[in-house]
Amino acid sequence: MTSPGQREIADWFGVSMADGASKASRKSWNKHPPLANWLENLTTVRNICAHHGRLWNRQLIPLGIAPRVQHLPAFAEIAPTLKAARPETWQIERVYGTICIISQLLDHIEPRHTWRSEVDSLVASAFPTSGYRATSEMGFPHS
Repeated sequence: MTSPGQREIADWFGVSMADGASKASRKSWNKHPPLANWLENLTTVRNICAHHGRLWNRQLIPLGIAPRVQHLPAFAEIAPTLKAARPETWQIERVYGTICIISQLLDHIEPRHTWRSEVDSLVASAFPTSGYRATSEMGFPHS
């Protein structure tokens, strides 16, 4: 799909640049809208699930760099950088990033959806509380 086509679909889903984006950011956004990465990420997650693969702490296709999407409401809690020494900041490449994508799309398809709060509640209540694993491995912010 061409960039103009991607931008048109992205606009429909409310995926836009931050108001104060620099000229370089605007050029990059126009040349490579994040929608293609998002669809590739969703396809990968669908395939992992369809083949009963491990998803919870898997590193996925990056959704782009965090500052490009942080202004979107569904991505508000995404950490601004990827720090090698702090894997919990790799949210954009974990299942949490995929949850943010789905939430962003659903916000524009069905504004009154409760999917995101249901997923957050499920993760908070159902994830084992042993000291060996943490929800941050899925990219969830520390609560």
